[in-house]
Amino acid sequence: MVSTKPDTPESTETGETSASVPPRRKRKWLILVPVAVILALSFIALMLSSFLKVRHTSLVSGDPMLRDGIRITATVVDVAPADRVVKLRLVFKPVGNLVEDDSFLSKPVTVTVLGGADVVHDSYKASQIMLPADVRIPLRSGSISMYPFDRYESTLRVEVTTPDGAPVATSLTVEGSNPGYSVQLTTDSQGAESAMRDLTLRVSRAPTTIFFALFTAALMVTLTTLAILTTFWLLRGGASESVRFMIPLILVLLFAFPAIRGFAPGVPPLGVLVDFLGFFWCEIVLGIGVIVVYSYLMREMRKTSKSK
Repeated sequence: MVSTKPDTPESTETGETSASVPPRRKRKWLILVPVAVILALSFIALMLSSFLKVRHTSLVSGDPMLRDGIRITATVVDVAPADRVVKLRLVFKPVGNLVEDDSFLSKPVTVTVLGGADVVHDSYKASQIMLPADVRIPLRSGSISMYPFDRYESTLRVEVTTPDGAPVATSLTVEGSNPGYSVQLTTDSQGAESAMRDLTLRVSRAPTTIFFALFTAALMVTLTTLAILTTFWLLRGGASESVRFMIPLILVLLFAFPAIRGFAPGVPPLGVLVDFLGFFWCEIVLGIGVIVVYSYLMREMRKTSKSK
């Protein structure tokens, strides 16, 4: 005889529990979780690399430990692609036989800055402190209309001489850190005690700026696509009552997108490349969507009034 063992509550609960989590769902989670972790780590690595790249952009031309001459430190204060200028602050420190009492010049010198939008030709007398000079360098290449892929280049020459034209040994240290931008610095090879220092700056958007500019464009496109597809699905199904709730959503998106666009760091006025990738088309599609939904509701209201 074949004995049949009745199902116990324990076996029933175990069967329900094992069946409640399908193997396919487990496999999906095993795939989605590692992918999400990899994307998060990649995003963090991108942020850190961009931050460290901005923090450590520096260049030294000449002998940074110059003993007799003028040590010049140039710092990028501001990058303004809309005005097509880069603002530098030049700090002068006389050392050796050119300094007395740790701060004052022992001999008169003349500082000439070429290539800038502001002509600098300052003469300093003996027993005078060399004050910092702000210089605006014009960006001679690139176009802001290519944001966030715009790139610029500019050059600068700094020369220090005595009043009779004799060269004064100099060294140039440049710090190119500026939030939102990646600054690359190069200089022509010159003698360690040369009086003339040439500098070339190449400015582009930081990786974080490019990422967030493209992210905001993709966000606007995604929200617009979902809103329009939902509206189309409701119209096709004849759910006029539900369609009414889409009007506030579309209007909110229509007027919220300018604020979302302004969220991108360093974004210029309307009309740049990223606007043609998302913002303009989203505003046009949402505007047409509002008109279509209102037209549909007016038609339904006429039908209802006639039937009464």
